[in-house]
Amino acid sequence: MAASREKLIKFVQHTDEELLKEKAMPHPGFNMLNLSQWISFIGWHERRHIEQIKEVKEKLEW
Repeated sequence: MAASREKLIKFVQHTDEELLKEKAMPHPGFNMLNLSQWISFIGWHERRHIEQIKEVKEKLEW
């Protein structure tokens, strides 16, 4: 996980923002997202997984 995050960070740091906005890929729920939107989505997606882990952990600690 750390290696893929590091690669993503390097990619973002070395890629022009305009290029990120020009390239797009489909998302199953949000239709087309440009790469800049995908990068933002990754952070929100990970944050949601962290919340889900906390929710499960609370249920197991009863």
